[in-house]
Parts: sequence; structure tokens; C-alpha cells
Amino acid sequence: KYPKGAKPRRIDAVRVSGGEAAILPFTRKMLPDFQKAIRNRKIEVIEIKRKLNRPVIGQVIVGARLMEMEYQDIRRVQMVILCESSDPVLEMICRGLNIKVWKSG
Repeated sequence: KYPKGAKPRRIDAVRVSGGEAAILPFTRKMLPDFQKAIRNRKIEVIEIKRKLNRPVIGQVIVGARLMEMEYQDIRRVQMVILCESSDPVLEMICRGLNIKVWKSG
């Protein structure tokens, strides 16, 4: 589906809403199980960084879009950034983009 020469992209974590809780390793071998687990479900695409910054905002946007392109039977994709420290201006931007910011610690 991707242009020739495209390299794989990674998402830090995906959380599936509702249903049975499970941790699924994402490998090509596990792909059918992953596809079944997310079918017609709401998911959260999660990027994890120490500090909220502009690059991680771009990463979560791209990660969510890739999931929508790759798995078209997902009901909804929510973007989430998990960080230790934040920036109030970037948090405001995230709210405008419907990106949740979770701060640990």
C-alpha cells in the first residue's frame, strides 16, 4: 500500500477500548490476532516521550492516520501523548487537535 522505498513506521502503543483486556505483541505473525482485536473498536494510538514537544505531536497525528489507512474497519482512533513534562501552549494546541495529553509523575 505504500510507495516503493517506504520504511516501516512504529507506534509506541495501541490501546483497544471495551471488550476483553489483552496485551498483544505486534509482529507479522500476530497480525491476524491484532486485526481481529481492533475490528470495529475504538482504539487509542499512544506516543510516549519525556516531554511534550512538536515532534511528538506530529508522530501521534501520523500514527493515527496510518492506523486508519492500514485498518479501515476501526470504528474510531483517538490520539494520546504520554509524557512526564509538558508545555501549556502545546497542550492548548493538542486540545484543538483532539489529542489527549496524559502526564505522569
